[in-house]
Amino acid sequence: MSNSKKRLIAPVFAGEPDWNNVPKYSLDNHLWKNDYPTFWRTSVQLCASENKGIYVRLLSDESPVKAVFKNRDEPVYLDSCMELFFQPFSDDLRYINIEINPNCAYLSAIGADRNNRTSVSELTDLQYSVKSMSVETGWGVELFIPEELISSVFSREFVSNGEIKANVYKCGDETAFPHYSSLFFVGTPIPDFHRPEYFGSIIFSSEKE
Repeated sequence: MSNSKKRLIAPVFAGEPDWNNVPKYSLDNHLWKNDYPTFWRTSVQLCASENKGIYVRLLSDESPVKAVFKNRDEPVYLDSCMELFFQPFSDDLRYINIEINPNCAYLSAIGADRNNRTSVSELTDLQYSVKSMSVETGWGVELFIPEELISSVFSREFVSNGEIKANVYKCGDETAFPHYSSLFFVGTPIPDFHRPEYFGSIIFSSEKE
């Protein structure tokens, strides 16, 4: 599903996600550089499980992939990388970035902009679940973000039902084809994913529209 809106729906399930009933959105804003092969496709599915947290599936046709880094909080954006940036609370300018490479190594921090960010690992012992997905071409990952982790990092209760601000990205700064793509358009003249003013709305809802 191509995205031309700034407001997207993510279903909330009583139990485990039913991925067949989760919308798939394309990251079809190809930004800044022209090296992105037109035959690559990257998509995202977002949903939540009641009282548990947020699930994200990211799939890309990228090939070949670059996967050098293997440890948490290494600069995985230099590899083939897919990313979620999200702002859980409307009255708090801080957002979390989660950047993942094909090794399921991830970098994650919190802050109000690209400067003065704090690693999530410094604020909580809780962790995300990140696992590889088997795909015919390219690569994919499934990410689970516990509500408890978000609540711990922000020191207030978070419930994954309602609206968050977010954007989803595909990049690879030092890949064979350097590229930048996004779910919601980013209108800066140079590469910069740390621009929450361009985040769109993700509405978590148990009701079908």
